[in-house]
Amino acid sequence: MRRTESRRLVVTGGFGRVAGVVVPPLAKNWRIHVIDRSVGDPSFSPERITISDMRDPEPLRRAMRGADAVLHLAANASPWLPWPVAIDNLTLAQNTLDAAAEESVPTVVLASSVHAAGGAYREGHVPVATDRPARPCCHYGTGKAAMEAAAALHHDATGAGASCLRLGLTGWPLTHRELADGWLGEADAAALVRHALSASGAGVYHGVSIHGARAWDVNNAARDLGWAPRQELPVPLGSLPALESWPCRMFSGPRRATT
Repeated sequence: MRRTESRRLVVTGGFGRVAGVVVPPLAKNWRIHVIDRSVGDPSFSPERITISDMRDPEPLRRAMRGADAVLHLAANASPWLPWPVAIDNLTLAQNTLDAAAEESVPTVVLASSVHAAGGAYREGHVPVATDRPARPCCHYGTGKAAMEAAAALHHDATGAGASCLRLGLTGWPLTHRELADGWLGEADAAALVRHALSASGAGVYHGVSIHGARAWDVNNAARDLGWAPRQELPVPLGSLPALESWPCRMFSGPRRATT
């Protein structure tokens, strides 16, 4: 078996905000090939860079050849998205899965979102479980829920590891109290991705830090991946203002009170 230091990791959306949080720690032990639609200014030095919007599957297939793992982060990530953009996100994910299957990549980790189950959170079904059907709160979350199903199919068809990480607020400052349950600290996010890249099975896992673990069940991440959140909120909850407008249905209507 090849040493960890020699393993190749393909990162889609490798110049994005989440990548800036989770990829630099991985660069110590992985040779990283970034695929993104434009060149960014990473805080790490990728071994290779491919510029592609990933609608064309051929650059993806070429990048996957000889890869040991794929980390799929590419997406237009916003709960305000209209349905066509959510479908575009799903197309990028499916193209990534197809390329990984064709090139027999043994491990795929995909960035999902708590918005895939934001409807359950809104209705107070907490802690939200990952073994219940997805219940999105917006078009963006619906696309992510469909991606999770596609990843499960990928695992069943190929035997490859396929982990979907329902990331909360990652790489952004915590600015409002309603967002606290979904906040994911940078160290927790990086550790979650690192652990998922070692997984051989298939699963959906919530990515939130300690405060949010009361609302989003993380027990299966501890069981399957050996990961548990370690970071507390960066600011006192009581110091945060309330949201003045709701980006999606997760934060409107009946829901669990944030304490």
